[in-house]
Amino acid sequence: MNKRILEILSMCLLAKENGHDCFFNYSPHVKQIDVRIFLNGWENYQDPDHGLTAYTNIKSPLYKESELEIIENILIELI
Repeated sequence: MNKRILEILSMCLLAKENGHDCFFNYSPHVKQIDVRIFLNGWENYQDPDHGLTAYTNIKSPLYKESELEIIENILIELI
């Protein structure tokens, strides 16, 4: 799963190259990632175009593969 988290972070950085600001946060104590995406860049007092959260602990009842796939698919479209 660590590799997948790093790939999502990498996609966030690649999206920046195309003018999109992605705020990536990883909370290891609960194995959760949060990604906030601002299409065409961040501006003050602007809500993100996408605000996504996913749990990465497969054994957790909060884990949903589909949430990770949604994050990955949105980022793929941006890169």
